[in-house]
Amino acid sequence: MELPDGLAAVLWRGDELGTPSSAVVATGFDALDHELPGGGWPVGCATELLQPQYSLAEAQLLLPAVSRLSGAQRQVLVIGAPHQPFLAGWRAWGICESHVLVVQPHTPAESLWVTEQAVRADGIGAVMAWLPHARADQVRRLQACASGSDFPLFLMRPQDAALQSSAAPLRVQARLAGAGQIAVHLIKRRGPAHDGELVLATASPRLAPLLRHRRSAPDHFSEGSHVLDRAAARALPTQRLGLAGR
Repeated sequence: MELPDGLAAVLWRGDELGTPSSAVVATGFDALDHELPGGGWPVGCATELLQPQYSLAEAQLLLPAVSRLSGAQRQVLVIGAPHQPFLAGWRAWGICESHVLVVQPHTPAESLWVTEQAVRADGIGAVMAWLPHARADQVRRLQACASGSDFPLFLMRPQDAALQSSAAPLRVQARLAGAGQIAVHLIKRRGPAHDGELVLATASPRLAPLLRHRRSAPDHFSEGSHVLDRAAARALPTQRLGLAGR
């Protein structure tokens, strides 16, 4: 039976990948794009990245896509990262430091508040937020806020969050699988269940020596990045996050 175009666009068969309701950003990994609805990270919704412990997997998995957004002169927000981003490594992906805005909230409640303000803001390329204590209802609220945006929202959460329900349309488990490799399992997507893991090679060969240095060097920011403390973060709604080029 033929369905009206509008209805057909929002329905999908359980054994097929769904059609995303918004645009996507290519992940930088062909094998992963092949398994994702639309062929990339979805924009206008939340993607959860679950890990046994916070590590280098976030950067290796997400930065190829973030580099595309940074190259489009759009601000990338990093909220509540447990370690200061090693921006020399980000430069290896071609990410301009002046397009990276780092926000360091002091409490889980502040992290949630800043993330919500970020997804409501204009001119953003991507939001990367570490929310280890977020509840299901809080993720649902962030997903609702993100639905009006035109950029991807990445929520970094612990591995045991996989046992909880989540409104995020895409949930990805990731872990380091050896030198220059990431193992990825899709625990939730708009489509059939994903069996096994994808083992992905890191996309930038220039990053390997930087990662080795990162393990032995202290965390630091370069002068080109923007770092906000709690007081500055509370000014985000009035500033509309228009900090590029300052």
